[in-house]
Amino acid sequence: MSKTTVASTGIDLSDTFAFTGTVTGTPHGLIRLNGTSGSSGVANVTFDSIFSSSYENYRIIGTHTMSSNDAETRMVLRKSSSDQEDSYRYAYNEVTRESSGGAQSYQTAWDNSIIKLTVGSSNDTSEMVSTDITVFAPKDATKETVMLVRCSAYRSANGNWYNFAGGVWTEGSDGQNNDGFKIYPSTGTLTNYKYSVYGILDS
Repeated sequence: MSKTTVASTGIDLSDTFAFTGTVTGTPHGLIRLNGTSGSSGVANVTFDSIFSSSYENYRIIGTHTMSSNDAETRMVLRKSSSDQEDSYRYAYNEVTRESSGGAQSYQTAWDNSIIKLTVGSSNDTSEMVSTDITVFAPKDATKETVMLVRCSAYRSANGNWYNFAGGVWTEGSDGQNNDGFKIYPSTGTLTNYKYSVYGILDS
């Protein structure tokens, strides 16, 4: 039987509780705004009108696999349901590891048409691309959008695990007043995808 009151001796955490009231107070940290998931292939994962004046900064967390082996994972910002395909500048530290050892290099671009999140990844359903992206002030009309990016993936084409960690910034008006984003493959589809978008509370 579910408990409906708290005994004077306190709460037994092994009990089952029935709650019919309302939780009040100020939440802290991340507020999940929306999400999507599925197993069948989709051309892209797109969130429009997800960035607003309600939050200044956002966090995107997700995983997916590829239908086409060694396809890149790419991203663009969106404004009024249209892709912004210009003025992306990024610099990533690229660390790789295979059975015989590891290596370190860089991935950079200047005024690129897309944001590259991987250089390719496996289409094995057990080998996910994992993404964790913090987006700063995408909806602000006075600031250029900056992102901190971390992505990990296995590339079966050369037997290496990859970890990207770095930053993306957008120049001029292309980086201002963006209200959404799109993540998509360079070829094929995204499969076994699960993405959530969170607003970051100021306090």
